[in-house]
Amino acid sequence: MKHRLLVVEDHAALRASLCEWLGDVFPAGEIVGVCSGEEAVRQAAVQPPTIALTDLDLSEGGGLEVIQRIKSVAPDTHVVVLALHDDLTHQNAAAAAGASVLVAKHRMGTELVSAIAALRTPAAQGSADSARP
Repeated sequence: MKHRLLVVEDHAALRASLCEWLGDVFPAGEIVGVCSGEEAVRQAAVQPPTIALTDLDLSEGGGLEVIQRIKSVAPDTHVVVLALHDDLTHQNAAAAAGASVLVAKHRMGTELVSAIAALRTPAAQGSADSARP
């Protein structure tokens, strides 16, 4: 099964870097980058990704709403959230919105790949709600 990873990041340079890095790490997957929550929801509705990676602090606001909207159109999609803070308040808010896992941006280099890899396993694919922050 070819996994599809949707990267939602409003900063173009970071989005391009994430797409390139994740494409190198997961060469058999399809990596698609979008610049807004609206575009992410449109993409997820047309071709649901295995995993959506989204910034909690999108410049358009409403990172939690974007998670909810992605889950409403693609309920089997796992959502990985990048956030400046990974305290319990942020983790609980992301989980309540439907996120599978939250990764702090300052730990992105050490934790993001393993979080995504864990969600690509057959066991994780059995339930989009199987892994919570």
